[in-house]
Amino acid sequence: MIDKDVIVIGAGPAGLAAADALAGAGLAVLMLDEQAAAGGQVYRGIDSSRLDAAGVLDQDYWTGRTLTRAPNLARVEIAYQSKVWHIAEGNQVSYLQAGRAQTARGKFLVIATGARERPVAIPGWTLPGVMTAGAAQILLKTASVTADDAVFAGSGPLLYLIAAQYLAAGARIKTILDTTPGANYLRAAASLLPCLGNQQLYKGLGMLARLMRSEVPFHRGVTGIQAQGTSALSQVSWTRGGKRHTLDCNALFLHQGVVPNIEMPLAAGCDWVWSEARLCWEIPVDVHGASSVPTVFVVGDGARIIGAKAAVLSGKLAASRIAALAGVGAAASQGEAQGNSLGNPQNNAPQNNAPQNKPYDTPHDKPLLRLRKRELRMRQFLDRLYRPDEASILSADPQTVVCRCENLRIQDLVSTVPDAGADLNFVKSASRCGMGPCQGRQCSHSTALLARRADPAQHQPVPLRPRSPLAPLSLQELASYKDVS
Repeated sequence: MIDKDVIVIGAGPAGLAAADALAGAGLAVLMLDEQAAAGGQVYRGIDSSRLDAAGVLDQDYWTGRTLTRAPNLARVEIAYQSKVWHIAEGNQVSYLQAGRAQTARGKFLVIATGARERPVAIPGWTLPGVMTAGAAQILLKTASVTADDAVFAGSGPLLYLIAAQYLAAGARIKTILDTTPGANYLRAAASLLPCLGNQQLYKGLGMLARLMRSEVPFHRGVTGIQAQGTSALSQVSWTRGGKRHTLDCNALFLHQGVVPNIEMPLAAGCDWVWSEARLCWEIPVDVHGASSVPTVFVVGDGARIIGAKAAVLSGKLAASRIAALAGVGAAASQGEAQGNSLGNPQNNAPQNNAPQNKPYDTPHDKPLLRLRKRELRMRQFLDRLYRPDEASILSADPQTVVCRCENLRIQDLVSTVPDAGADLNFVKSASRCGMGPCQGRQCSHSTALLARRADPAQHQPVPLRPRSPLAPLSLQELASYKDVS
C-alpha cells in the first residue's frame, strides 16, 4: 500500500495545477493518469508534438507547457499509463500501471478526470468513417494525421477549433454543418455584455471569421443529419431550409459539446445533479472543488464544463483548501482561524447538494476567485449559445442505435424507459443498456433523453451506478492484487 497526503487522478490542466500547488505546499502527492505523458485532452501530446513549428496549433495550446513543466511537479510521484479501476472508502485507489497491480491511499483525493465528448446518436453514427471531432483532433496532435474531404457536423467552439486546425494543417474539408439553433443566439445575447473584455470571445469570433472566409462551404441551421453507407460511411445527408441534401464522403466528424466524466466522483460517493441547462450530469462542488464527501475534491471539467483556463484555477483553489485543511501552505493560518470549514457554492457553481459551510477568504485565493468569476461569465455565454439541440444529439428514428456495445436501438428501449422512472439502472437491468465495456459512457446521456421524451416531467434522470472495475482488467490482473478491500 502506497500512502500519500493527496492522490490526484488526472494529469490535465486541473490535475497538473493542483499537483504543482500541493507539492509546492510541501504535501506528498501521487498523480495518476492513463496517458503516457501529461496534458490531458486539451494539451495532449504537447511535450512530444511534431507540430511545434507548423503553425497548426495556436498559442493557447502551447501555453500548456507551463503546466506540464511546472517546477514543483519534480516533487510529485507521477504514475503515467495508470488505469484506475476501483475507489474504496478512505480514498483507497486501486490501479494498474503498465499491467502492474498497485493500491494507494490518500488523506485527500483530487479527481481531475476532465470531460469527454457527448455521444451523438444519429442514424449511422456507428459506421466506420464516423467519429467524434475530438478523436480527429487526437490523431492530429499525436500523429499529425488528418483525413482529407471530411465533413464536420455539429455545434460548439471545439468543432470550429478543430476545423480551423485542419485547414492550418493543409487538410481539405468538404463542408461544415452547423446545428446551432437560431433561437440560441437570442438566448445568449443577454450574457454577452459581461464577456466583452474576455480575449477568448475575440479569438472565437476571429476563428469563425476565418472559417467563413475560407473556401469551405459553411451551412448554418442544419437539422436531421444522417450518416449513410453499408459496410462503411459513403454519404452524409441533412435538412436545411426545408430541403434535403446529400453529399458523398468517407469521413464524418461529429461534435455536440462535452460532458463531465462523473464515474470516478460517483464511485467515491459524491453527490450528483442533472443540469437541465447543459443536458448532462454534474458534480456539485464549491469554489474550491470540495464535494459532498469531505476529503474528496472534484476539479476542472470533471465537475462541470468550465474550460481549460478555469480548470487551472479550480486546481489551484482545491490545492489551497487542502493545504489549509492539512495545516500547511499560505492558507493554513486563515483556514484554521475559520475552523477549516467547507465552502458555499458561488459564481454559477451547481447549487443542489453542494457543501453548505462558509468558504475560506484568504488573500492568496482572492485573485484566483476573481479570475474564476470572469471565466465563468464566458462559460455562461457559451452554455446558452451552444446548448445542445435535443433532436441533433438523439434522433427520433426508432432504428437509431443508442447502446453500441449491446447493439440496442431506440425501438428496443422505448418499452422499458417509461417504467423506469428516469432511473437508468432500471433500464440497464431490463435491457442490458449500459452493460457493455463502455459501462454506459456512450449511451447513458442518450438514454436519459429517451426517459425525458417518455415523461417530460422527469427532470432528474438517475445515472448508472458505477461498478468496479471502472476500467476493463483481466482476471490475471485482478488476481495479482493482495490488498484490495
